[in-house]
Amino acid sequence: MSVADKIRSLIQIKAQLQTAIKAKGVAVENNTPFSEYPGKISAIAAMNPDNGGFTHTLSASGSMQVTKFIMPKGVTALNTNELPSTVEEVVLPEGFTTLNANAFANYSRLKKVVMPSTLKTIPVSAASVFSGCTALEELNLQYVESLYGLSTFYNAGLKSIDLSSLITPALPGNTFSGCKSLHTVILGQGIKTLDSNCFQDCTALENIDLTNIETIGTSAFRNTNLKRLHLPNCINFSSQALYEMPLLEEVIFSNKLTSLRQTFSNRNALKSLIFPPNFTTFPAGISIISIEAKYLKYVDLGNRLNNIYYNLISPSLPAIEAVRVGNPVPPYSNSTSPPFLIPANMQSIFKIYVPDGSVEAYKMADGWKSMAQYIRPMSEFVMPVL
Repeated sequence: MSVADKIRSLIQIKAQLQTAIKAKGVAVENNTPFSEYPGKISAIAAMNPDNGGFTHTLSASGSMQVTKFIMPKGVTALNTNELPSTVEEVVLPEGFTTLNANAFANYSRLKKVVMPSTLKTIPVSAASVFSGCTALEELNLQYVESLYGLSTFYNAGLKSIDLSSLITPALPGNTFSGCKSLHTVILGQGIKTLDSNCFQDCTALENIDLTNIETIGTSAFRNTNLKRLHLPNCINFSSQALYEMPLLEEVIFSNKLTSLRQTFSNRNALKSLIFPPNFTTFPAGISIISIEAKYLKYVDLGNRLNNIYYNLISPSLPAIEAVRVGNPVPPYSNSTSPPFLIPANMQSIFKIYVPDGSVEAYKMADGWKSMAQYIRPMSEFVMPVL
């Protein structure tokens, strides 16, 4: 190593030490001689634990790397880039209240953060607080009651998270987007809404109870591998709410659901689509499924559907065998064209089952009469093997 390289290395070490010493509340200036630094470090070691502390290692080049940082008592907020980039564990003191935007963002070595009971809220201003913390596998949020910041855990390494302490009604957009190791989520009972892209790209997600969810935003589960969704209270679906869920085989809708917009788009593995008995409305001009639903065999449109439109499911249904419509009055259609496109290979198999006393009415109704050859009485109904 040349003399110049050694000087540069010493300057770097001095700067790192200065940052760490200042963080501990010990006075050190730019012009403080390097010879006085050992005394400063000794002063830190003798400090009261309430004043914080840190542990460190030395790299191969001799530079100090802070691995654990105990924040001094009296500190109440943390801003961007205020901690050493090498930190692996951070302990926030009692009395600490505020995480600001990007406070821990992209601390790629961070594995653990101890949160105090005084930290109750992650506010709107605290976007991306833990984004990019790829080594952060768990986080205890037992004292956090409100979560408003967008992309709070974007691309973090979390494997599980317990949000049961939250009393806020919604998880903000992109909260867990990109958390590819996240497999278990416990939602607070007060959480009613999952905003857009909330769990996008959470490819390991397996365990999540959606019992209390009433609203699902656009692409909330995009590129997840969930196979089944039980949504007993969900009555609001944003456009493309269940977009790009390649392994999704089953959705159990709420009996309170009465209307649905374009919800399933692009890839899915749905074999059946069963709407609740009291379902009534599809908005005009939309397809509830777009792009080929190549595994879909059975659609149940409930007992009270009052409208149906051309290309309700499009472009085609290569595996469709049966559609059940329970309304004695043929649902209104604004088109003479059929609501379903049946490929040639399924035309000898496909059936539309309607109430026994309404067969002729369906065969004469707009939209339905173009499919008269498939209409059969409900008494002949045979459930496809799924």
